[in-house]
Amino acid sequence: MSKTYTDLVAKVNMLVAGLSKNQEKVNALGVTANEIESLKSQAEELDVINAELEKLRAEVSEKAHIANARLTALRELTTSVKVKVKKNVDPQQWLSFGIPDKR
Repeated sequence: MSKTYTDLVAKVNMLVAGLSKNQEKVNALGVTANEIESLKSQAEELDVINAELEKLRAEVSEKAHIANARLTALRELTTSVKVKVKKNVDPQQWLSFGIPDKR
């Protein structure tokens, strides 16, 4: 869980616990039971959403690692093939082989 989300959820849970214990006093200050319940439910919702985000971040990280490995392999193969063509074909004909490089 992201520290920002974790910290906020923890602070809201402490606030909700404190407000709930002192319900009569906070009612006199204009804090309603509905507001306290809303704080609690929004913190729970944020906790669930953050868990989903963490799962997605892990999936993205894994996919990025796979994509980077494949990108490296493709670059290496491309370079290898181009070198073979360049060594055996006149530079004026490279473009017809799909190699726009110039010396």
